[in-house]
Amino acid sequence: MTLGFVWRTLAYLITVFAFAVIWHVVLFEDLYRDLGYFQREQPGFLLGLISIATQGALLSAIYPVFVHRRDGLRIATFVFAAFVYLWSSHVMSDAAKFSLDPVSTYIPLETLYLAIQFTLYGALLYALERRTTEPTEADGAGRT
Repeated sequence: MTLGFVWRTLAYLITVFAFAVIWHVVLFEDLYRDLGYFQREQPGFLLGLISIATQGALLSAIYPVFVHRRDGLRIATFVFAAFVYLWSSHVMSDAAKFSLDPVSTYIPLETLYLAIQFTLYGALLYALERRTTEPTEADGAGRT
């Protein structure tokens, strides 16, 4: 485990968990309850934290495979691919499996949430890359 892995995982975990709580429980809780998004009286914060930590660790582990060079376009492409994957497995899957009514409100709202989430994550990844001197595995000796 490298320091870069730890920082990328923490960046995802802190950003996504904090933003998820603010978005779903503070800003739009009533709307999400009306949509039927929350099936429990209280959201399962611990399960959400574990899920987000797992996602962050996985994204951090595969990051060096996809981002061979440290440039904004490669980072943006990686983040966009992660966004599309999570969007299809989260937003569209939930809309297909659960009674979220109206789905025409849920899909755009949750899509906007994920778009903001991954924009924040991408900005943090870019900032981490600009600050770190640790090379990705494909970089070899690092920056000069």
